[in-house]
Amino acid sequence: PFFQPIFDLISGKIVGCEVLARWVKADGSIVLPYQFIPLSEQTGRIVPLTWQLVDNALAQLRPYLRSDKNFRVAFNFGASHLLQPGFADDLRRHVTGARVGSRNIVIELTEREELPDLDHAANLISSLQERGYVIALDDAGTGHSGLSYVQKLGADVIKIDKFFVDSVVTTRSARVLIELLVNLAKELGMTTVAEGIETQEQADALRSLGVDKGQGYLVSPAVPCAKFLALLELNKLSRELAETTRAA
Repeated sequence: PFFQPIFDLISGKIVGCEVLARWVKADGSIVLPYQFIPLSEQTGRIVPLTWQLVDNALAQLRPYLRSDKNFRVAFNFGASHLLQPGFADDLRRHVTGARVGSRNIVIELTEREELPDLDHAANLISSLQERGYVIALDDAGTGHSGLSYVQKLGADVIKIDKFFVDSVVTTRSARVLIELLVNLAKELGMTTVAEGIETQEQADALRSLGVDKGQGYLVSPAVPCAKFLALLELNKLSRELAETTRAA
């Protein structure tokens, strides 16, 4: 597992992360997900791979999660995995085994597969929310994650695709669509996370449009756990220094 920070666009505080799969070979070279995730899905290995990722990530983050009940760790799940019989019980077993709380966990629905039965998915999501899990829709407004998903599934978080973020500074249509998603999220009681933020100018534009949180290279790429924990400490110290400076 590699960890990419999710940060509050107003305060700059790192409030969570998305866990991303990286295949680190014996020689230290890194194989990126697009080179092995599709094959894992085709061969039916994506389910055990995902649970392995969950177990490893939660084991590494356990001390931090037990000290911060509000920190959120997001894991990607495809439609076929989510809708497998016994998914909720399997999830509970892995989370309980890690000795962390369900409220620390975000179930991020990827757009790689279309949900074949929205009613069944909505009922499952409602059940997971009752157990304390947070549900996020990845790449909302693109691919399979259209507005019908947002309306029907009753998720907690909308993730705004990098496609819109890339042109938020230069293209009016991108700003209009982001503002539409933000307003929709507010009406439905959801929060928004913009993916792929690379510049401060993009972050400023997204904040002005009302986006709640961000994710991207502006703060950090996905990194191994040790680097991520060091980044959390640096983020905390920099905010404390900024507060001290303002007070002075």
